[in-house]
Amino acid sequence: MKKVLLFAVAIMFSMAVSSQVIYSENFDNYTPGSYVASSATGWTTWSNLPGSAEDGKITNLHASSGTNSAMISKDNDLVWLLGDSTSGKYEVSMKIYVPTDTVAYFNLLHKFAGGSSEWSNEVVITSQDYTIHLYVGGNDTAQAVFTFDTWHTISYVVDLDYDFVRMTFDGNEMFSWPYSLDGDGNTGLTQIGAIDFYGYDIYNDGTTKLYVDDVKLEKIVNISMVDLEAYNQVAVYPNPVNDFINLTSDRNIKSVRILDITGSVVGEFEVDGLSTMISVADLASGIYYAQINMGSSIAIRKFLKK
Repeated sequence: MKKVLLFAVAIMFSMAVSSQVIYSENFDNYTPGSYVASSATGWTTWSNLPGSAEDGKITNLHASSGTNSAMISKDNDLVWLLGDSTSGKYEVSMKIYVPTDTVAYFNLLHKFAGGSSEWSNEVVITSQDYTIHLYVGGNDTAQAVFTFDTWHTISYVVDLDYDFVRMTFDGNEMFSWPYSLDGDGNTGLTQIGAIDFYGYDIYNDGTTKLYVDDVKLEKIVNISMVDLEAYNQVAVYPNPVNDFINLTSDRNIKSVRILDITGSVVGEFEVDGLSTMISVADLASGIYYAQINMGSSIAIRKFLKK
């Protein structure tokens, strides 16, 4: 199911963390048939017109928990506002349900501003191939088999301080990449703006439907001292770099990957030591990531090649 794991950050995923719930909603307190953005706080539409034809509807046809969910149909454009944070670590999660023989679409935005919005990534679910597709940088980057008429869990874990995002589908990683990468493959904002649930009629046949429930935005507020210790022990220098970059750690380094801003691997090195020097002289100028594998943990370091 998983395509290629580009990044893994042990301090975020392997060790114990605690989180603070910023927002959660299961739509059970609202009347079926009412508009989502007119009923629930933290929601709007693409044109900022709650209660209009763009707005989704509260429904009791399907629910992951309780009795209600939000329904997005053809031409609806419902937006969940996520607060525009630019620092810290967050998890955005939701349950989704797509009926058989329909399609569904949503995207995660760095910035929500209508036609001037900035995309982070897009997700398309289509009954033509029974697949969920993750588009990163405008490319169909990762796919997984999708079961229709079933509730599934989508989660994004975003580290804004280290420019990292990990998307999971039913607990399995689909892809990890630099969060600042925008929908065109360029470096964009490092900000969590919104999720846009759009009733995109992909095949122009009216078969678009998406149910959303149990949405939650959490801030990861505590990392154990062991995790911080593991992460802080890795040093990468000089930064910016011209020809050679040094990596040192208190733990034995097993291997190092160098990735460019699109997430493509541009170098792989076996190490087996506490330090190593890697030539980056042949790399073009720009931002890169060093993925340092220490066996039980993996750290990410961003560096600039002059």
